Amino acid sequence: MASGDARLEVIKVAIEIWGLSYLRRYRRFAVQMQGQAGFTLIELLVVMAITATMMTLVVPQYFSQHAKAQETVLRYNLTILRQMIDKYRDDRGVNPGSLSDLVTYKYLRELPQDPITGKRDTWQLDTDEDGGIGDVHSGADGTARNGTDYGSW
Repeated sequence: MASGDARLEVIKVAIEIWGLSYLRRYRRFAVQMQGQAGFTLIELLVVMAITATMMTLVVPQYFSQHAKAQETVLRYNLTILRQMIDKYRDDRGVNPGSLSDLVTYKYLRELPQDPITGKRDTWQLDTDEDGGIGDVHSGADGTARNGTDYGSW
């Protein structure tokens, strides 16, 4: 029993010593940090105002570039579709009956997506006298940045 009491006393003394030294260190730290605890409300408001001003300059540019990129991809996809229709006609002597014929006969790996509508099945087809595809246009509603209708491309 005596050795158990001695151990208990050693533990109590260690806790007291550690606790006092921790408390002293904390008080020293608190005194050092006094007066410089964080940002003031004015500083935060100034930073938010600067950020908001920068966003008003950047966001319109982003959306403008996004629309320009979509139109560029649409023009490219229409060019590829028209070239593959021409190659199909040159190889087989007739226009394809549908756009899926271009995929079936390996002229395309897959039908390109109309970037404005986000779908692959909105392409508008102009048929020739024989019922084959003569030309292809976008099925997207709306007008481009240059004022022309997407469907006229």
